[in-house]
Amino acid sequence: MRIIISFLLLTIFLIGWIPEGEASEIPRARFITAQPMVFNPSTGEETDISFTLFKEAQVTVRIYDSLDRLVRTLCINKVFPAGECEVKWNGRDEEGKIVPDEAYIYTIYTRSGPNHFIYDPADRSRGSGVKVLGIKYDPEKKKITYKLSYPARAGIRIGLKEGPLLHTVADWEPRPAGLNEEDWNGLDEVGLLRIYEHPQMDFFTTAYTLPENSIITRGNGSDSRFIERSLTEKRSKKPRPPTIHAYARRALLHLHAPRFDLASPRARIDPENNRLLVSGKVPIRVTIHPEDRAWLINNRFEVIVFIDYIFLFEEEEGFSPFTFYWDTRGVSKGPHVLTVNLIDGTGNVGTKSLLLNVK
Repeated sequence: MRIIISFLLLTIFLIGWIPEGEASEIPRARFITAQPMVFNPSTGEETDISFTLFKEAQVTVRIYDSLDRLVRTLCINKVFPAGECEVKWNGRDEEGKIVPDEAYIYTIYTRSGPNHFIYDPADRSRGSGVKVLGIKYDPEKKKITYKLSYPARAGIRIGLKEGPLLHTVADWEPRPAGLNEEDWNGLDEVGLLRIYEHPQMDFFTTAYTLPENSIITRGNGSDSRFIERSLTEKRSKKPRPPTIHAYARRALLHLHAPRFDLASPRARIDPENNRLLVSGKVPIRVTIHPEDRAWLINNRFEVIVFIDYIFLFEEEEGFSPFTFYWDTRGVSKGPHVLTVNLIDGTGNVGTKSLLLNVK
């Protein structure tokens, strides 16, 4: 008996005494889920945000995009009874428009009298590395399959070992845990090389966890993942903790492969085969897309050049327009593939290739 009493006293000393009734004053929400996590609003699908209240409370549920901007308020100070509760989201914003395909964050705020509770684990549950497992390509189905152990933002590229990156399959796209599929026709970015037949083909993958309070939408054909929003309310005014990986911290407007044009200003079209005909020292011009120019110049980028998928040279201090000269006198006459990889300061890679005929 003395042992039991001593144990109870020690437990109270270690964890602190909670006065009767104090813990129940906070209107906590528990068993919080969004099902399905991935849904298609364009076909009328919805997701159910469910939670359990231990006491009656006023509830506010909001949806934010991946830039922490308010997308939709589902309810404000709505009174829910104790027990299982549910709020639906149809994948539309405040104006009734279907949101772009992306990952969205939901928050739950509950209040009962002077006490309140906030569910928003986004900053402490995103940005950790996740392995991309079992990645493989099926040329008949034209599908790439792989597994994620946790919902993540995935960057999946295809290239050649010790050679250039040639195609981006998933450009930091949000993907659920489990088996994922990506469409790919087996070609490089501009359709010159059947990469899947090349003996040096390889996958280059990276993924970082999404917040646990994430919802992923699919099915919207909009070109823009990150549209401009008139609403300026942010999910949180607090700075994100430094432990979050850079890909989760920085503005997602710049989470895409650098866009650029690749041209040979002096080349002329060979009428026999419709290829660019070149000779001697050939100028090759790299021009950054206007929407990416300021970001790339401010954050630095490098240009890596390959001829027939073999490394030629690298320029670590890129600028736009960037022009270099390729001396064709060092290669045999006939067709050659010139490939440029443009890499920004955070590791995003853009790729372009030109088919040139050396005379």
